[in-house]
Amino acid sequence: TMLASRSQDEVPILSYRPPTEGYLNGSASSQVASPIAAVESLETLVKQKDRAIQELKDQKTNLKNRIRESENENARLTSHILQLNEEKQTIEETELSRKNLLRQKVQEIILSSP
Repeated sequence: TMLASRSQDEVPILSYRPPTEGYLNGSASSQVASPIAAVESLETLVKQKDRAIQELKDQKTNLKNRIRESENENARLTSHILQLNEEKQTIEETELSRKNLLRQKVQEIILSSP
């Protein structure tokens, strides 16, 4: 049974105590199913616990993967933002340069006119 494979350090979830009443009046054989049912119930609980633990581990793995994907996407977007900012700065510098050149041309025209 699964109970035999459990560590000696683990505290049992349920502790079974047979009812003394049945043993006292000679019907002990009717109580035999109870310890078996208790063990089967414990085995079912252990299986459910193991399944729940595995589900939590799977969820943890999925969340770690999603975090990693989000971090990668964040890094990609940050890089793209930096690239766009550089392009914006280049465009602004080009515009400023054009405005200054236009001012200079206007100044030259004004100065050269009679």
